[in-house]
Amino acid sequence: MSNYSLKELISTIFDEYIWSILKHLPGLEGMFLRKIYLKCFTKKCGKSVVVEKNVFIRSSSNLTVGNNVFINRDVHLAAFGGIEIGDNVAIGPRVVMITNDHKFSTLGTNYQSRSFVKKPIKIGKNSIVGSNCYLNPGVSIGENCIVAAGTSVFIDIPDNTTVSGQICDLYSKNMKKTIRNFL
Repeated sequence: MSNYSLKELISTIFDEYIWSILKHLPGLEGMFLRKIYLKCFTKKCGKSVVVEKNVFIRSSSNLTVGNNVFINRDVHLAAFGGIEIGDNVAIGPRVVMITNDHKFSTLGTNYQSRSFVKKPIKIGKNSIVGSNCYLNPGVSIGENCIVAAGTSVFIDIPDNTTVSGQICDLYSKNMKKTIRNFL
């Protein structure tokens, strides 16, 4: 309990009970009620936000959603450290964003004694995160970026960049040169 502020604790309770019901509602009614919930409980929820069914949210009070954002089904948003989603962003199905960690690098300690760390995730405007991606705590994805399906992101991604693959290979704008150097 000492890891949560009062606002985060209340937000987490509402997320556990109210959001858990709203996230399963089908159709336009469900999308409408999910948007109203985000307007009430997030830091900011922009215009034209669409949240599909089965999106899991924890600590919605630390979530910022820009204008024209689409969040597909089965996305997992654990926003304890803060998640900021810019304008015109599309997030594919089954994306996982977790902003907290337990300092697993502390060897020789048990799970409970490791400190709780919160690090924000930021997604810049006009970016796309493909299906089945994982965003590590503390990463920033720049503006106009594409994170291809199945990519795990452990480093900051600069503006106008495409990342692809489980290792998160960085590709330059000149794809032919990158592929030639790779081969």
